[in-house]
Amino acid sequence: MYIFLIILIMLIRYTQFILLIPLCIGYMMPSMNMQKLLIVGYGNLGADVGNRFKNTMHISATTTNATRISSLKEHVDDVILMSDTHKLRQTLYDTDNIFISVAGPTKNIYTNNANIITRALENIRKPVHITFISSASAYGLITNGSEIDESYEPVVINKRAWDLVRAENIFFDFQKKNKDMVKLCVFRPQVLLSSNPDALLNMVSWASGRQLSEKFGNTYMGISSHEEIINAYQWCMVHNIEGIINVNSEPILRKTFFNIVCDKYNIPRPIWTDINEDYSTMPGGNKILVCKKLLDSGYKFMELDYRVSDSKK
Repeated sequence: MYIFLIILIMLIRYTQFILLIPLCIGYMMPSMNMQKLLIVGYGNLGADVGNRFKNTMHISATTTNATRISSLKEHVDDVILMSDTHKLRQTLYDTDNIFISVAGPTKNIYTNNANIITRALENIRKPVHITFISSASAYGLITNGSEIDESYEPVVINKRAWDLVRAENIFFDFQKKNKDMVKLCVFRPQVLLSSNPDALLNMVSWASGRQLSEKFGNTYMGISSHEEIINAYQWCMVHNIEGIINVNSEPILRKTFFNIVCDKYNIPRPIWTDINEDYSTMPGGNKILVCKKLLDSGYKFMELDYRVSDSKK
């Protein structure tokens, strides 16, 4: 009798152990199936992207500076030195998503990075979603307040814009060669607004109390917040939106924007005068960026904090 009870207890414990195995596997599966994201260019925007997805994706980041590796490892799961072509190729072959946001004074920085990424992805082994952060400056200098959607043909007017357009074309050519494996988004934002609490203040402080041309004030600008870009990035992945994509808040006159933000921070507004300054070649030009692809897909844009009533107009 006692022997029978001992055998029965052992069988129960063994059965419980067997039943626990699927539970353990189920617990481990989320991390095993977690999508992988490689961020090329871990600056302000790249860091915000990493922070958004750090709990839902395995995050890797690139750097061109070996001294940054240890500090970056505090924020991401893995760091790849761009000059380490072997590790970069291994990471690219195994990743699901690539987010490219590079900037800096380096000559041809956009085309150089586009070439490095696409060459490393030769003989691509698995589907990948690539998002390249370009710029609305790729449309060229527009000074008449025209509405510009994604169908507008770029008119390259400076070296940076030319570098951006060439980089875009490198990615599009790569997608055409690997059309069943690559989904590509090229974002064209305008003025980037970081998640820094003082970002708006930093954008207008240079103009506070300064004489500026009324003509300059009556030109259009657009803000592309990091949060908006990341929201649009998620939306495009979920809804399979590809190609060139404008990402921009509702256009606003520069005079209105500067006045609102200066009031918000209790600093002097610019002094709008009829001084004879030529703003026809100013950065950003005078265009109304229309985000047709996102709007047609049902995407809803955020309202930015500077949108308060301008009672002092």
